[in-house]
Amino acid sequence: MNLVRPGDERFGPGALLARRFRAALWANLWSRLRHFAIALDAMGDESLSVGTRARVHTGAWWAHACWTMGDFARAADLAAEATAYARASGHRYSLVVGRAFEAITHQLLDERSKCAEAASHVRAMCKRYQFTYYDKWGQILEGWARGGRVGVQLIEAGLSGLRAENAHVRMPYWLSLLAQTTERRGVRATDAADRPGRRPAHRANPGGFRTAPAGGGTPGWRRSPRRPCAGRELARAQHSPAMVTRCEADLGQRSLRWRHAALKPNA
Repeated sequence: MNLVRPGDERFGPGALLARRFRAALWANLWSRLRHFAIALDAMGDESLSVGTRARVHTGAWWAHACWTMGDFARAADLAAEATAYARASGHRYSLVVGRAFEAITHQLLDERSKCAEAASHVRAMCKRYQFTYYDKWGQILEGWARGGRVGVQLIEAGLSGLRAENAHVRMPYWLSLLAQTTERRGVRATDAADRPGRRPAHRANPGGFRTAPAGGGTPGWRRSPRRPCAGRELARAQHSPAMVTRCEADLGQRSLRWRHAALKPNA
């Protein structure tokens, strides 16, 4: 039985060279992660110009880099360590930042209860100590964790607050969370102000194609073959080699499932 589809670029001429290139690329990316370790080991209690302890931001950023590379356990540990250091330092603003980044890490790991807990803590501390900006993070992440109509309302309120502060750096990511939350309710997420022509919000972020449902609560890449392909092309256009590789891994998983299905005897 021929399990290779004619014209499939993964098995055609040059496929071996492409795989070797991707392996070298991954090795290069992994080698760059060690700079986070070097920086963290060299730090004391220095503060960044933005007001937080440097160790908090470094650990939080390192956690997200590990998640991008697929080291999920290390990502969770680093996020927790950054928060623990911030708490031990007694520096309130650093604790808010640490918890905010930890909430994002829980979201990336699809840990809704932990994400909700961290996001709620961020909102409470921002309200108590009158910190701004990160309270909007808390709204959006808690909205994603809670889901439903209330969740959508929380996300939209957080997005409005960020726009009012002209804070658009992570807007594609926040919009992908809005897309996921609204599509779980059976309504396609759109944002007329930022997505001309009322395109789905997850199309701003390659990761949104990997996680946004295609209907019925099933992740889109499991049901639609176009989702991971579109995500891969968007990642290439945005010069994100790590996300390109993750999208290609999704394609490989889907292809493997199809082959298993083809080999199953008829019931």
